Amino acid sequence: MSRKHDEIVAQEIAGCQDRLIAYILTLVPQRDTAYDIRQEVNLVLWRRRGDFTLGTSFVAWAVKVAFFQILAYRRDRGRDRHLFFSEELMVQLAGEAQEDVRVFDARRGALKKCLAKLTEKQRWLIEQRYHSEKSVKVLAEVMDQSAGAVATAVYRVRNALRRCVVRSLGSEAVS
Repeated sequence: MSRKHDEIVAQEIAGCQDRLIAYILTLVPQRDTAYDIRQEVNLVLWRRRGDFTLGTSFVAWAVKVAFFQILAYRRDRGRDRHLFFSEELMVQLAGEAQEDVRVFDARRGALKKCLAKLTEKQRWLIEQRYHSEKSVKVLAEVMDQSAGAVATAVYRVRNALRRCVVRSLGSEAVS
């Protein structure tokens, strides 16, 4: 393994934590248990980082690892009906959750492409509003415009992004 590979895997692990816990929570009803499992998954992902092929979907790989860690956790803790869903339900939910992850990744990819198509001013506005979490009122002061004008501008850019994402997903074979 190269240092570059390790750096990429470390970034991927850090970047997928929200999606990973969301997936685990679909299969494990207890929040504390789900967070414990996520910690185990992170350890396994790091230990097995050499198994990850750069250029493939890290999240898909992480979700597979999570599924097997959930099975191992379930096996090790017994079949306490208060800790886990039935195995049949768990397999069904796992399939649905994997599909949700795939759809989320497709939407995120489309959004990234659509954001790149915005003007610099539009990207700045969206970045300030949603990434930096600045209120419309604060942005209005910074931009020396009325709050209504800023809210309208944000609405228009969001609508343009939504249309772009829908077009992008419709034109790609997302199956």
